Amino acid sequence: MSLPTETLNLAPETQSYTIVPGSEVERVKVGGGLGKYRRVFSGSTYTVSALWLLDRSDFDTFISFYESDLLNGSKPFKIRLFAGSSTVGDHAAYFIPGTLSLTPKGGLAYVAKAKLEVLPRITRSETPTPPGGYHKLSLVPDIKSYSIVPGSDVERVSMRDGPGRYRRVRGGSTYTVGALWTLDNEGFNTFLAFYEANISFGSKPFRIDLVVETSSAVEHTAFFLPGSLSLKSQGGLTYVASAKLEVVPVQPSLFAIDLDGPVVPLPGPVDPSSQGDSDLARVLGGTRDVSKLSGADGAGAASTAGTDDSDDEAEDEDLDLARLMKGTRGLFNSGD
Repeated sequence: MSLPTETLNLAPETQSYTIVPGSEVERVKVGGGLGKYRRVFSGSTYTVSALWLLDRSDFDTFISFYESDLLNGSKPFKIRLFAGSSTVGDHAAYFIPGTLSLTPKGGLAYVAKAKLEVLPRITRSETPTPPGGYHKLSLVPDIKSYSIVPGSDVERVSMRDGPGRYRRVRGGSTYTVGALWTLDNEGFNTFLAFYEANISFGSKPFRIDLVVETSSAVEHTAFFLPGSLSLKSQGGLTYVASAKLEVVPVQPSLFAIDLDGPVVPLPGPVDPSSQGDSDLARVLGGTRDVSKLSGADGAGAASTAGTDDSDDEAEDEDLDLARLMKGTRGLFNSGD
């Protein structure tokens, strides 16, 4: 597409940019493990969020250009931006419908915000994959920017009552890693060139040093998750890019236990009131048996001293047990 004739000469604020490269990749979810990535089309565009600070004269120019020259945003226009590289250049763009907003800032100042669909100015040819391996991204993410979500091999089955049932349904799950890169001009250009040419807009795997499973950086195989890469901010010669990666673990699970056996439900909660006096009698009966055993162990010879003494002790024990059960039953049956 050749550059349009209509030109917006009002440049956005350089620190207002948020640039999202178009995704030409589709990820197919697999039952377990790493997903499958494929490039489904080419010629994607960038989505650029921009902001303009305008005085009264610039505000009138901006409105007139949008409404009259572009017929309320229905036509393409030329604008100077950096998108696809750190160098500012002329790009063909559209206003994305419904994104333009105009706000008075106070006095004679106005703020215009919009999202633009921008055609890349630089077309990079694809770089062949090196023999025996993948391309390596030498730009390491900021160490404090990591967010790591381990993949789950477990499925939970809901039950009508009580806890669910858990079972391992697959193996070889991957990590989802969110990361930020703080880059200078050269680093930003290298990053975009790697994404577009070396790994074909994210459709190919690559190698990168990450702190995921260990306390130090280890080389992993990864993919960019489609649609997750964006330029978060830009100030002066500093660029901040963010992305989410699907990362393949480099070591086996630390919990190498066979979890493919039968599903064992967790025990449900016990309602003491449903047990009735039978459990109470068993507990108290067990206490009584223990007292008998302890008495027999502690003084075995004394138990044969006289039958009358043993009968009297048994009767006293039965009376004490009856009183205890009666008093305990009263506690369970009381309104408190």
